[in-house]
Amino acid sequence: MEKDGNVTSYWGDESQGGRRKYYTITEKGRVTYHENKQNWDHAKRILDLLL
Repeated sequence: MEKDGNVTSYWGDESQGGRRKYYTITEKGRVTYHENKQNWDHAKRILDLLL
Protein backbone atom coordinates (compact mmCIF):
# COMPACT_ATOMS: atom_id res chain seq x y z
CA MET A 1 0.00 0.00 0.00
CA GLU A 2 2.88 2.33 0.70
CA LYS A 3 4.38 1.62 -2.71
CA ASP A 4 1.04 2.59 -4.29
CA GLY A 5 0.97 5.88 -2.37
CA ASN A 6 -2.03 4.97 -0.20
CA VAL A 7 -0.13 5.24 3.09
CA THR A 8 3.08 6.78 4.39
CA SER A 9 5.14 5.37 7.24
CA TYR A 10 7.81 6.43 9.70
CA TRP A 11 9.78 4.79 12.47
CA GLY A 12 9.00 5.93 15.99
CA ASP A 13 11.48 6.32 18.82
CA GLU A 14 12.52 3.25 20.77
CA SER A 15 10.48 2.80 23.90
CA GLN A 16 9.84 -0.29 26.00
CA GLY A 17 10.70 -2.85 23.36
CA GLY A 18 11.62 -2.54 19.72
CA ARG A 19 11.09 0.37 17.39
CA ARG A 20 7.60 0.70 16.02
CA LYS A 21 6.58 1.65 12.52
CA TYR A 22 3.62 4.01 12.23
CA TYR A 23 1.38 4.39 9.20
CA THR A 24 -0.76 7.30 8.04
CA ILE A 25 -3.34 7.14 5.28
CA THR A 26 -2.79 9.63 2.45
CA GLU A 27 -5.44 11.53 0.51
CA LYS A 28 -4.98 9.06 -2.35
CA GLY A 29 -5.49 6.26 0.18
CA ARG A 30 -8.76 7.82 1.35
CA VAL A 31 -10.00 8.00 -2.24
CA THR A 32 -8.97 4.39 -2.86
CA TYR A 33 -10.71 3.29 0.35
CA HIS A 34 -13.98 5.02 -0.58
CA GLU A 35 -13.91 3.57 -4.11
CA ASN A 36 -13.28 0.06 -2.78
CA LYS A 37 -16.00 0.47 -0.14
CA GLN A 38 -18.53 1.52 -2.78
CA ASN A 39 -17.58 -1.47 -4.95
CA TRP A 40 -17.95 -3.81 -1.96
CA ASP A 41 -21.32 -2.33 -0.98
CA HIS A 42 -22.57 -2.85 -4.54
CA ALA A 43 -21.33 -6.46 -4.65
CA LYS A 44 -22.85 -7.13 -1.23
CA ARG A 45 -26.26 -5.85 -2.33
CA ILE A 46 -26.19 -8.18 -5.34
CA LEU A 47 -25.16 -11.15 -3.20
CA ASP A 48 -27.85 -10.37 -0.64
CA LEU A 49 -30.46 -10.40 -3.43
CA LEU A 50 -29.22 -13.76 -4.70
CA LEU A 51 -29.21 -15.35 -1.26
